[in-house]
Amino acid sequence: MKKPGLGRRARMRKIVAIVLAVLMVLSLGYSLVTLVALGEGEDAGAPERNRYTINCAADIDAQALYVSETIHLVNATGRSVDAVWLCLYANTLRRQEAVPIEEGEWDDVFPAGFAPGGVDFFSVAVDGEAAVWSVSGAYEQFMRVECALEPGQEAEIRLDYTLLLSWNGWAIGAGEMGWRLNGFYPICAAYDAYAADYALSAWPLCIDPMLFDASDYDVTLTLPEGYAVCATGRSDGSAAASDGQVAHHFTAVSARDFAMVIHRGLVSAEGETDAGLPLTAWADTRAHARAILDEALFAMNACESWFGSCGQEGLTLVVTDDARDGLSRTGLVQVPVSLLKRGREDDLRTAVDRLCVGQYFGVAVGSDSDREPWLRDSLCAYLALLLTEERDGYAAYLRALNALVLESLRITIPGGLKPDSAAARFDSLSEYGIVVIDRGAAVLHEIRALMGREDFIRGLGIYVRGHSGGIASVGDLAAAFNEATGSRWDEYIAGEMNDIASYVNQRLEWFE
Repeated sequence: MKKPGLGRRARMRKIVAIVLAVLMVLSLGYSLVTLVALGEGEDAGAPERNRYTINCAADIDAQALYVSETIHLVNATGRSVDAVWLCLYANTLRRQEAVPIEEGEWDDVFPAGFAPGGVDFFSVAVDGEAAVWSVSGAYEQFMRVECALEPGQEAEIRLDYTLLLSWNGWAIGAGEMGWRLNGFYPICAAYDAYAADYALSAWPLCIDPMLFDASDYDVTLTLPEGYAVCATGRSDGSAAASDGQVAHHFTAVSARDFAMVIHRGLVSAEGETDAGLPLTAWADTRAHARAILDEALFAMNACESWFGSCGQEGLTLVVTDDARDGLSRTGLVQVPVSLLKRGREDDLRTAVDRLCVGQYFGVAVGSDSDREPWLRDSLCAYLALLLTEERDGYAAYLRALNALVLESLRITIPGGLKPDSAAARFDSLSEYGIVVIDRGAAVLHEIRALMGREDFIRGLGIYVRGHSGGIASVGDLAAAFNEATGSRWDEYIAGEMNDIASYVNQRLEWFE
């Protein structure tokens, strides 16, 4: 991947109209076929979902993506609305102070220094007419589009824009290993029925926001020959375009979001779970790809036996130069390349386990990770421990549990923070890790110990199957445990959230 030269905005303005026109021609045949295919596979009684058609072209030298996006929107709020809200998480890159990283991470995430990126709109239309729209929020991460809709009514929002990427090691950016495109496009904000409003929260320091409604996607990406694309959903092949370009096409049904990684020079290994889920792992060497694939097959086989299908047509794992802990987006797991270093084999195994579990908790079952981060991050960390037990036995599980939680249970954290505290309450990743990840895993261990492993896993399976494709809460998890055991767990779970900090006052040498 090349770093950008000077004058890229001027260059983009000159060619964007041509690129968008080409995109529409390239995508026309794909879109007509895909819309029919999506309809054929649907149950006649299935609920209406939003549908995204995203046609984009990558300019590698300019580090820019030219995009024409159409959202077929269904008003599923249950009330009349006068506008809809879209999340513009790529605008996090507009200002240095907006990027959710700690000061000590700066050199790792922005090794060449900060350069701005973000979205520039050329046109916004609703049902073919120019729309009234505005961006808001401290860092322009939200977009309001005027669009009067009655309950169940539909509209078509068309957005033409350019996405500029910066050279970084964050979730949205370009680097030596390729482009990371997570949350790169305007996506409809989920509607919070309890608050009777759209759920709008900026990309916070400690979590990867995934509070989106499951939707259908039809995506075409045009880029130069020699590059490969890993993406959400099913690849429907590629077709040669003009001037040495290749158009790659993907479709996804009932997907939490759509993410892509553009790369070159990686090699792959392929496999399939016992239940028939195709897995592909991409890495710098075939040995690394095989190691990632083997661990992912183990993790997904165990999860499928516990919870059933994750709801994806396939799962792709790809190594990236993300400087943080990796991401688990819909059907696409992104593994930090730093974990491939010699001596980090155990760290790689744990990370792949945790990220694969994320296909269930966070992807299949959505949650408000800003208000209830415990539902995703604590569960994923703890279930990685259960995978250790599944592989190596209970003694190995206890060793891994203590390695994760023991030091965190000895530390006093000010401010009354507990595992189910809102993500915005945490001032650092370290604090978040100690409380939500480590102590959250300790809470789940206590629940499992009292409930029994079999009922604990059965309850999680009820939770996954009952809320797959939707958005759940801690109350929903407690209800699943109630059903699995025939007992009430609501108060016990809430009590453990508060009481786990009491271990700080003990001379704790071993936790079990």
